[in-house]
Amino acid sequence: MGTIRLALALAVVLAHTHEPTVLPFVASNVAVQVFFIISGFYMAVILNEKYTGPGSYGLFISNRFLRLYPIYIIVLGTTILTCLAFWAFTGDALGLQTWRDYAHSTDKGGLWLIAVTHFTIIGQDLGLFLSRTSDGAFHLTRNFLISDPPVHQFYVVPQAWAMSLELCFYLIAPFLVRRHLGVMALVVSACFALKVFLFKAYDLHFDPWTYRFFPTELGMFMLGCCAYRGYEMLKANLPSGKFAIGVWILLLGFTVFYRALPAMEIHGSSLRKACYMIFAVLALPFAFQCSKHWKLDRMLGELSYPLYICHMLVIWAAKRVMSSTPTTDWILTFVILFLSLAWAYGLVKWVMLPMEQFRQKRVSLHQAQLTPSQPMALVGK
Repeated sequence: MGTIRLALALAVVLAHTHEPTVLPFVASNVAVQVFFIISGFYMAVILNEKYTGPGSYGLFISNRFLRLYPIYIIVLGTTILTCLAFWAFTGDALGLQTWRDYAHSTDKGGLWLIAVTHFTIIGQDLGLFLSRTSDGAFHLTRNFLISDPPVHQFYVVPQAWAMSLELCFYLIAPFLVRRHLGVMALVVSACFALKVFLFKAYDLHFDPWTYRFFPTELGMFMLGCCAYRGYEMLKANLPSGKFAIGVWILLLGFTVFYRALPAMEIHGSSLRKACYMIFAVLALPFAFQCSKHWKLDRMLGELSYPLYICHMLVIWAAKRVMSSTPTTDWILTFVILFLSLAWAYGLVKWVMLPMEQFRQKRVSLHQAQLTPSQPMALVGK
């Protein structure tokens, strides 16, 4: 399902260029939620088939950390240095603009919180639930847009809020994904019930409550886990030929041409979004079955995380450099896509793949220590 994951990452990049009409990819908020679903599916796969036996929890958490953190810290450092260079030579601080303009008048405790979460990733979503008051203090808020400036603008890699939710899920995933399907369905129901309650009782039907609040978004991860349970029960009878490939093509097409389809809104709710997400959950077992041995698909999927985490700097820099030259939306968008993909490829080649070898050695050592009665699996992520 690597190609699907890459398409979802591209959808977010296109949305952040603020030129979403150039290509009709799925909306960024929907893309993030479907990525959560796919992440839940993959975590269920590897926790049930790979990270088993004594010591597996620590190995799983540390390996997830090793997968995400090296690339993130390189992108964070590169972003800070690049922004400082632009600040020195052009006066435009790019992603450090908010720090330059407001750090001196902002509560130091709040700035320390932002600095710490910059380096830990976990907690970066907090910036979406805080506001900065006129005296520079941070307070909890229901609407982060009322803040001047919005607190999330202090984050140099602002899209990393989604990785914070991912890491929160990883911490509890080993205690959830091995449960019976009924327990998983109960967790999903509770999360969606909480979302409906927040919507009805407190009128919280806007960003960040719609897709960035972990207690409700846990349901998305668990939908992916439920899809894995369906795959596990049916995999012996799942078709791996033309039907499964057809489902994979439909899911990819739905992702790429999402906004070209009618929204079909009823009472302000989009049936297009509901149909897409339901189809994604149902399609995962088939898409995984037919693509799990495709090397090219896996290679494309490896680009998704680096692309997601590095693209904001490319957008800032490209728009700043090209602002003085007349360019069309198409040219700017494809320059951003090309440079972001090139940087993502470099991160995969020189950071992710060497780290992957180290991670897999750790897993092999762990599996070698298991008794013969304990399962050993080869499928992982």
